[in-house]
Amino acid sequence: MELVNGVWEKLIAVQAKPETWMLVTAWVIAFLLTATPLWQVARNAITVVHEGGHALMAVLWGRRIAGIKLHSDTSGVTISSGKPYGLGVIFTTAAGYTAPAALGLFLAYLSSEGRSFLALVILGVSMVLIFLSIRNLWGIIVTVPLTVGLYYILQLNDSVQTFALIAVAAFLTVASTRPIIELQRARNKGEAEDSDADQLQKLTFLIPGILWVGFFLAFSLAANVLTVWLMTKDLVPPVS
Repeated sequence: MELVNGVWEKLIAVQAKPETWMLVTAWVIAFLLTATPLWQVARNAITVVHEGGHALMAVLWGRRIAGIKLHSDTSGVTISSGKPYGLGVIFTTAAGYTAPAALGLFLAYLSSEGRSFLALVILGVSMVLIFLSIRNLWGIIVTVPLTVGLYYILQLNDSVQTFALIAVAAFLTVASTRPIIELQRARNKGEAEDSDADQLQKLTFLIPGILWVGFFLAFSLAANVLTVWLMTKDLVPPVS
């Protein structure tokens, strides 16, 4: 009972909001992971969130998740069963490319409210659920370090947890844009005929794939702007 009470008190406690140096460092890390060769490794984390977005939306619409597979080329697939048409499958398909930006924005909001521990617990539980849905070896190789890493971060002090949270939030929002750009480049070359955008074009009949790519990109850019605002709004002194 004492353990449960301790965890509950930690969940509802308000931690210190991020300091300026944390924000600057977090964004530097985010850009390094996104714009350098480190992207080839970091992109696996974006794929996890992408597939997690598909899975979450499928569950919310009453679809049944058969499993998630991650591949060494940083692609992935979420297998769900249900009606092959309708709003459920449309929202499930659209959730992939919007998931990293949406999650980053959500984490930024919790950070701005001093809820770093709660945010990390939500991330940890989500990673455990994704791990339990993995159906191939590479998926296990990717998700185990992420899950274990979150577990150990939860054992550290509030400052480390706050920094870890904003670093994840900054990376997710900054990095959310690059796969969308890569998607359109692949579509231009005729190499992504079964992409989420093209599946959405088939599902919605009248909305071409390029507009879905535009929607993904606009969503990502908006999330970046809002994330920056949430993280920095308390640093700007009020106008008297």
